[in-house]
Amino acid sequence: MAMTVEAPAAKKMSADQAIGMTVRQYLFAHDLEQRVLVTLLGVTSASVSRKLKGGTGWSATELLLVANFLGLTVNDLMPTWHEKAPESENGFEGWVPAPYVPGLSRLRESNSRPFHYE
Repeated sequence: MAMTVEAPAAKKMSADQAIGMTVRQYLFAHDLEQRVLVTLLGVTSASVSRKLKGGTGWSATELLLVANFLGLTVNDLMPTWHEKAPESENGFEGWVPAPYVPGLSRLRESNSRPFHYE
């Protein structure tokens, strides 16, 4: 007997959730835990967790620090807005995370010199 399973509807994300998802992808790809962001950003573990889940916004300074640490540009972390097509009742509208691009991050190469933001 065949079962029919429907795919879940696309989840509408805030821009902060989409950024957090992108950052998590790069951390995962480099086998890093979120505690590296605790040290990098100088905030608590709970604060980093909220940022990665989209509950707390990202400041420009935090985005610069994270992008530099990962060997990316801030633009590589930015989500895009996807607008629902007018003719589609089931179309998706919302923020879409930046695509994870294997090999884009130059984490190991870029961290030979420390980055200081003042």
